[in-house]
Amino acid sequence: MKKVLSVALTLILVVGLQLGFTNYAEADSNLLDGEYTVDVQLMDKTNIDQPILMGGGALATPGVLEVENGEWSLILDLQPTMGTTVRDIKYYENGLGSNLIDAEVLSDDGAGHIKVKIPIEQNSNGRHVQMVVVMMGFPISAYVKCEVPNQHVITSSAGENGSISPEGEVGVLDGESQSFTITPDAGYQVADVLVDGASIGAKLTHLFEAVTGDHSIEAQFEKIPGHTISATAGDHGSISPEGDVEVADGGDQEFTITPDEGYRIADVLVDGTSIGAATNYTFENVTGDRSIEAQFEAIPTYTISATAGENGSISPEGDVVVAEGENQLFTFTPDEGYRVADVLMDGASVGAMNSYTIGDVMSDHTIEVQFEEIPSYTISAVADENGSISPEGDVVVAEGGNQTFTFTPDEGYRVADVLVDGASVGAMNSYMMENVMSDHTIAVTFEVDAVVYSYTIVSGGDQSMVVGSDSLEPIVIDGDFMKFLGVQVDDEELAPENYSAESGSTIVSFSEDYLKSLAVGQHNIKFMYENDAMVMTTLTVTAKEDLAPAGTVTAMSATKSSAKDANPATGDNAAPLLAVILLGAAMVTILFTRKRVNSHK
Repeated sequence: MKKVLSVALTLILVVGLQLGFTNYAEADSNLLDGEYTVDVQLMDKTNIDQPILMGGGALATPGVLEVENGEWSLILDLQPTMGTTVRDIKYYENGLGSNLIDAEVLSDDGAGHIKVKIPIEQNSNGRHVQMVVVMMGFPISAYVKCEVPNQHVITSSAGENGSISPEGEVGVLDGESQSFTITPDAGYQVADVLVDGASIGAKLTHLFEAVTGDHSIEAQFEKIPGHTISATAGDHGSISPEGDVEVADGGDQEFTITPDEGYRIADVLVDGTSIGAATNYTFENVTGDRSIEAQFEAIPTYTISATAGENGSISPEGDVVVAEGENQLFTFTPDEGYRVADVLMDGASVGAMNSYTIGDVMSDHTIEVQFEEIPSYTISAVADENGSISPEGDVVVAEGGNQTFTFTPDEGYRVADVLVDGASVGAMNSYMMENVMSDHTIAVTFEVDAVVYSYTIVSGGDQSMVVGSDSLEPIVIDGDFMKFLGVQVDDEELAPENYSAESGSTIVSFSEDYLKSLAVGQHNIKFMYENDAMVMTTLTVTAKEDLAPAGTVTAMSATKSSAKDANPATGDNAAPLLAVILLGAAMVTILFTRKRVNSHK
């Protein structure tokens, strides 16, 4: 018995709700589309006028009545209460005992807070529903009742040349207020406002207060009384706008005056009174009829007589007509070999120039340009034997001009010196005389070019060794030992004690201590000879882990380099027998050879 009472009490607490009623009318209400806030209650399923008491239920109030295209729906907000929740909300299709249909779930937080949507009949006050109380585990039924608001319609309309807002059928809840705003188009004003067919005068706004029935409001408009401005223009120009121009009372109106080409504004008359030669005029705050008239006159012109002397031209030429106050540019073009000598403006010299502008012309003028021959000078250009100069002979150059001369030696020769007006300017392939203002001379001399020597590494070129090694294959060069000067490593001259050199043709060996001192990497080795001759090879020093066993020396292919020595070195192509004889001779004379090397270093 106690358990049954507890279950019954829980049911009452879960679905029970006691709410105060809002005093809405209970007549039919054809609501316009929209959403309306309404009070809702859970009522007894068999007595829909009897609320389920024991306040504090799952149904939150207020609810929302949604109207769309004449279809009504009630949106309910269900929340957990008394430690339990409700689920599986359904509604009876046609009253108790009819088909059950699932309510549309709008939101569900999973913790018992659910928002659902249930359709109801138009102008009805609710629908029977069924829901499951989670604590009880079985469904219960109740009647969800809402107080339908009573709505009235205000029909608003506007005539031509203006608007009213809001416009059309406007829904207003019973007892509420609604404001309307009336706006005329530009140039128009409110003529009258009719409320429920009766005039309330020309108003820009109207407020319906505490509406208890349907109403209508209509706005009517009329053109604002205006004034006329008579705008006219004389010959040779125009005014815009032109003719009888209507302007609203208190309005503004601008006019623009434009003369024809060759004419200008002589005067502007406003209401018969001169305001001067204005290009535009604005009537402000017009309160009566007005007038504006534009008058024009021809712009005075003046003649500039433009002439050019012989050996050139002026542009434009002849009698040039220029409007008063305008500018006129003249350009002077001398014939070839001539230049502008002077420009005379109204008979007075303004100097030698290529163009001249007469500005703000207010009278007749004359302009004359004179030309003179450009002076020229002679440059005597000569070259000795074993080469040539171009151009050659007596070269004529205009004053201030430049002249370039080019020197070309014969094969086997080179430029030895260039003399300008007898003074040396050094050996070069060309020379330019700039801004020539007098006669000059230029002479070029040539000399035999230096002999070009070519040496080659015969053996021992491009070797590699492991870092710390103390031996390397001697490097043999076919260069003339008598012209050998020394060794460079990585562009630094190598001290004589770090290598030895001997003839045959040139044999270079590096000292053990020097080889041990070389760092890992590629080193560039140059062997220097007289006459700027040189031959180059490389020596690559690798880390111990790069090559095995340590101390291994690898000879690479010999590298050829070009240098300056055309004389073939002795012993370059000797037979093996000759090489043996030379080696023996070298051993016999080694002390003599070393002394000789030291003397070269």
